[in-house]
Parts: sequence; structure tokens; C-alpha cells
Amino acid sequence: MKRCARISLITVILLGLRITISGAQSPASTLDTAKLEESLSVIDLFELNRFESVLKELLKNTSSRERYPYQLHLGRIYLRTALYYEHKAEENKSLQKTSGTLVNQARDQFKQLVRENKNLSDGYVYLAMAYAQKIRQVGYPTLLRYAKRVEENIEKALEKDPANPRAYLVQGIQNLYKPPQHGGGIDKAIPLLLKSVELDPAFHEGYYWLARAYIQNSFTGKDEHKAKDYLEKALELSPHDYFYQQGLTPGVQVPVYKVEEKPSNK
Repeated sequence: MKRCARISLITVILLGLRITISGAQSPASTLDTAKLEESLSVIDLFELNRFESVLKELLKNTSSRERYPYQLHLGRIYLRTALYYEHKAEENKSLQKTSGTLVNQARDQFKQLVRENKNLSDGYVYLAMAYAQKIRQVGYPTLLRYAKRVEENIEKALEKDPANPRAYLVQGIQNLYKPPQHGGGIDKAIPLLLKSVELDPAFHEGYYWLARAYIQNSFTGKDEHKAKDYLEKALELSPHDYFYQQGLTPGVQVPVYKVEEKPSNK
């Protein structure tokens, strides 16, 4: 895989193919949001690459007051494809690096979004989600620094919108991956994930992460029946989602982090 400072999706899936936008077109005619959502759900890499190009062009020609939806969509593309490559990586260090770079691109996009739109709850939520994804990609104790960033941005998101279900989802994901000795743990994650679907009963991501929480071996109340029910609910609401279709494989298990050893006084 070609290495560069910033990885465009085109280098990953279509080396040598350049997609351009011709003519001066309005946002309404160039951005099909329904198609974008479908492409994000099934992870259609060809279409996501095309949308990446469209969104970058729109951002060049849009005033700051109208930029935030394009910044949000572009960041979501990077975040979603980062998850895809993380899932595909296993022991492939090249794909792991690609995933990490895409997470950083998503983080940078959301940082710019919140700088330009300080009152937008979803901007802080997605920035927190990017940091939560970094938690999953690093070891202990580095993850604690990212956990703090998650908390800071979720606090800002909830100030703007106390009923934002995605804010509670991200908090739950963070607790799922943060060691219990530092305030995390699956027992702390589940109530937050439940809160997300209570606020929005059609929030399929909340049900999926509940399924992931209940399948964990490190959870003393592990309940495979509940995990299966929540996964089926997520699939019912979003039947074509790439990750939901993978099921609850061993790859969704939370890594076990060792307790930090205190220095000996001897």
C-alpha cells in the first residue's frame, strides 16, 4: 500500500483512478445524502471515495456558516472507513496504520467543525467518537489521555443538547474500553448504552453496542441471549449495515489491560 502523510481513500481502493467534479454545481445537485447514508451503512468504498471528493470540493466553495454539514459528512466517512480497516486488519500492520491515519483525519475534521460551530452538539459528539476510536487502537496507559478528551467533548455536547442519544453512546463505548480501575468497565458502559436507546428507540447503533457489551467474557453478567436479541434489533432497524451483518465474532471482545504496577519501595 502506498504510504503518504495523509491517506486518501482513493489510494486504498482505486490506485491510479482520479474522480473529478465537473462544472459549477450547487450542493443540492452534487450531494445525494440518501446515497451517502447507504454507502456508509454498507461501506461501499467506491462511492465513499466519490463522496470524499465531492465534499472536499464543496468545502472549498462554501462559506463558513454553511460548511458544517459537509465537514460532518466528511469526518463520518473517515471514521466509518477507519472502523472497516480496523476490522479487516487483524495482524496486518499496514491496514492498522491506515485505520489509525483515517481516525486522525476524522478527528481533525471534527476539530475544525467545532471551531467554526461552537454550539453544535453533534460536532462535539463526533469529535469525542474519534477519540473513543483511538482508545481502541492504543494500549494502556495511553488510552487514558484519549478517554479524558472523550469526557471533555461529551460534556460540551450535553451542554448543547442534554438529550443527544449519541452522546450517551460514545460515553458507553469509552467506558467499555477504559479499565475499571480508572472508572471504566462494562458495568459502567451498559447503563449509558441503555440510555441512548431510551432517548431514541430507533437508534440502531445503541442496540449494536449493547450486544457487544453483553457478549464480553470479562463481564460477570455475560448474557449471550441478550446480546443476540440486541443484535437482532440493530439488524431489524438497519439490515444492511456491514458491521451488524458480521455478527458478534471474537473480534468484538474488549482487550484486557493489565493493572498499572506501583513502584516498589524496596
